[in-house]
Amino acid sequence: MPPQGFLYENVADNIARRISSGALLPGERMPSLRALSSELGISISTVMQAYGILESRGLIETLPQSGHFVRRSPQRSLELPSITSPDIERVSVPGNRMLHDFLRSVANPLHLPLGCAAPSLDYLPVKRLASIMGRVLREQPEAAMNYQFPPGLPELRRQIALRSLNWMGELSADEILITSGGMDALNLSLQALTKPGDTVAVESPTFFGLLQVLEHHGLRALELPTSPQTGIDLRALDEAAGMRRIAAVLLIPSFSNPLGSLMPEQSRRQLLELAGRHDFTVIEDDIYGELHYSGRRPVPIRGYDREDRVVLCSSFSKSLAPGLRIGWIAASGQRRLELEQLQFNSTIGAPSLQQLALAEFLASGAYDAHLRRFRRSLRDCMEQCSYSVREHFPRGTRLTRPSGGYVLWIELPAGLSGLRLFQAALAEGISIAPGPIFTSQARYASCIRLNAALQWNEQVGNAIRRLGEMARELG
Repeated sequence: MPPQGFLYENVADNIARRISSGALLPGERMPSLRALSSELGISISTVMQAYGILESRGLIETLPQSGHFVRRSPQRSLELPSITSPDIERVSVPGNRMLHDFLRSVANPLHLPLGCAAPSLDYLPVKRLASIMGRVLREQPEAAMNYQFPPGLPELRRQIALRSLNWMGELSADEILITSGGMDALNLSLQALTKPGDTVAVESPTFFGLLQVLEHHGLRALELPTSPQTGIDLRALDEAAGMRRIAAVLLIPSFSNPLGSLMPEQSRRQLLELAGRHDFTVIEDDIYGELHYSGRRPVPIRGYDREDRVVLCSSFSKSLAPGLRIGWIAASGQRRLELEQLQFNSTIGAPSLQQLALAEFLASGAYDAHLRRFRRSLRDCMEQCSYSVREHFPRGTRLTRPSGGYVLWIELPAGLSGLRLFQAALAEGISIAPGPIFTSQARYASCIRLNAALQWNEQVGNAIRRLGEMARELG
């Protein structure tokens, strides 16, 4: 049945739905009268009438000599999630059955992956990387198909070391060990620095993958209070380290997952002071460090380290391509040699083809060009996603405000269950991450994590709107 009402009313209603879903953002320029007339095959006067309706509804505004824009409506401002308060007197061996259900939902191609921390492939230089790999296979088939033993391809290690100049670092190629992704880097670091039964301090909430690694190595997780803005609570760490021996602190100081917090420079320096006072090692996961929305990239904690207290781990999985499976560790002296031996014993080495292709990609300058585009896209996605949550989720919702990375942490109003929302969303083909998978304690039942790195379109906008509706229904 055709839509009822006058044509200009139908046009206005269609545009209003696009604004509501987030497909059109506050401040975005609307098509000119002539452009929309041509696009829809309608008269300019019909477009003028439609725009008049939208303006009367307060959805768009006209700026003299500039055109029509989506109105920057006064939105309710959502508070930040609470600073977390895990039990610092409790150490846990992680275990989380809910994680299995979440991972199954992510693997289902019929589900919209709003919970998985992975970007849309449209943002990644897939064709360029494929072209380089093809050329490497043609021109260096023996090198591409042979083993690349630890510490990894010399040219790739040199390129990674050169990138430390971006944060005034002084890494040398001799310090770099190439790994099979970021998780391999963390696995090896924990093997080298801890033994079963040791206590490792982590942020709370923290990336569920880190908790699984701790469990794999028989380690005990000590969750510390964490601010959604500034990261781990150093006073709580100092207190906890005075109560028991902490072997290592494992954290993501730059745009953490799932909170998106950014540890200030002074806090990074204070953490190193605590490491010296209590004699623990900092395992720094800098996987999101390149994904700042503005300004300069944060200096890793390693950049302030003068006593060899930090093992720096990173990867190209979040900033370039998850499927490359190339990560790295920066460590010096005997520690680097021990890590090499551990890697040889477990994986022999990282994939040769990917190392060769990545070295060429970095040397060409293509990575920096990609990062400039990618950061802009991530910033826009985060703004769109945040706007939609503020518009559609129930009152009392709290929301993080990351300045980099691509995850949003949402704290639902008291009494609302993130797990029930997860289950309800799955029934409608939407996958989100329930809060309890990010802890080894019984916490964050009212929280969810969203992936804000999907290319924004009507499907994504409608999905977030529907999540907000479901949250209201559950309340």
